[in-house]
Amino acid sequence: EISACLVGSEMCIRDSHGEKQQHVQEVLNRCWDILDTLPASLLKLRLLTACYGEVFDEPLADEGRSIIASWSVASLTAEQQEAVDELFYGFRAAFFYLAALHGKYALHSASNYYQEKAWLYSASSGTGKTTHVKLWEKLYAVPVLNGDLNLLGMEKDEVFVYGIPWCGTSGVYTTKKYPLGGIILLKRGTENRVCKLPQDERQLYTAQRMISPAWTEKQVDDSLLFAEKLSDRIPIRQLYCTQEPSAAAVMLSLIHISEPTRQA
Repeated sequence: EISACLVGSEMCIRDSHGEKQQHVQEVLNRCWDILDTLPASLLKLRLLTACYGEVFDEPLADEGRSIIASWSVASLTAEQQEAVDELFYGFRAAFFYLAALHGKYALHSASNYYQEKAWLYSASSGTGKTTHVKLWEKLYAVPVLNGDLNLLGMEKDEVFVYGIPWCGTSGVYTTKKYPLGGIILLKRGTENRVCKLPQDERQLYTAQRMISPAWTEKQVDDSLLFAEKLSDRIPIRQLYCTQEPSAAAVMLSLIHISEPTRQA
């Protein structure tokens, strides 16, 4: 019950109103009293994960890992596997929080590697971003880097994509770093066409696709500032596309036009 209460209050800690923050703290205080009395179990792992998602306290994660280590990997129940996944994604929230403190932000996007650069295809779930990069893989043998999430950062004036292990249900990710070629914002269409966007829309649409923490006004401002820097430094285009092979061909032509010196 307490774990469910914490999860249900997840957005509360991201609100500037003191009474909501106080509510979360009261729930956490109840958790601290109960955690010490619980034996190592599925229930305790879920409660540790819920608490870790609020405070990012490493000893909580360590205890959760020790519970998982006591289980037989070969015979995990469905509930145990679900709890393991929950902790893994709890780590993701903490990682993205710390990454943002170091100027690196996560973009909901699939990515591939072409002409020595990473290209990101961003869209809401179900639009077809993974389908699009798989078209590239099938037609042009272009490798997929990540099927769902990409971490972006700047070194001097160059934008890079950093490999992370979180990749949605795609199961495809990388641990390497690549220079970023551009960001393509996908939308379903009846034909394949690429549109240029004004600077303010490039910034806004990119910021909307970020999933880094935006719990405070400063975090929102930092995300918008990073999106503005991206829009000033790399191509950001909108692609209205079908799920036909011609969609990949349209993007291939655009990249060849924008980077003619890198044509194979």
